[in-house]
Amino acid sequence: MSVQMNCSRCGIEVLCNEKKGNIAFENDLVFIEQTKIFLKKTLYNCLCSQCSKDINNLVCDLLKEEEIGELQLGKHYYMEVGYMVFTEYFHMIRGYCCKSNCRHCAYGFNPENLVKRSK
Repeated sequence: MSVQMNCSRCGIEVLCNEKKGNIAFENDLVFIEQTKIFLKKTLYNCLCSQCSKDINNLVCDLLKEEEIGELQLGKHYYMEVGYMVFTEYFHMIRGYCCKSNCRHCAYGFNPENLVKRSK
């Protein structure tokens, strides 16, 4: 059974299949095991095909990187009005959600979603 929902990551309207674990997906996709483990840490409830593929690719990139070392502009962060803004990739390396409403949270944290869920 499919349900019309918005992708938790990009917001586009998609037809998500029944939940498999804690997330519903637009299509039946195959993920590497590390992506499945990562997705269990997130707050996403529906992902479109493109966001699912993007997350899987980011996890694959993480597996190639042995350690962060020195932060790289463009890869781990970018500058905006004098502030460092961490990328989704950096947040994935970090390994957990700090629940600080980060602009590029890799874990799907959004204070508005918490309010909706508690009602």
